Amino acid sequence: MATINHPVLGCVECVRSLRTRYIRIRVRPDGSIRVSYPIFASRQRAMAFVEAKQEWIAATRRRLRERREHYPTISREQVEALRREAHRTLPTLVSSLAARHGFS
Repeated sequence: MATINHPVLGCVECVRSLRTRYIRIRVRPDGSIRVSYPIFASRQRAMAFVEAKQEWIAATRRRLRERREHYPTISREQVEALRREAHRTLPTLVSSLAARHGFS
């Protein structure tokens, strides 16, 4: 694995893989880029593919950023509080619904 500092895109993680058959680009939720390529392809060819897909990468980063801004992030503490509340309230609710619809 190597990290290439691209002048426009920033750091691009390059991974040569035995299981990869095609050159693939992944834009992670944080905006970082990973390019996987098969062993028979060169790193230069993988980076040429990244160059050719700069517009797609930029659009994907924009879409991911907009999604992050649109949907609120929930902390672990909030998730745990919601789980506790569900554990406390759902069994009673499910039992009453099951009885009402003849599933008990």
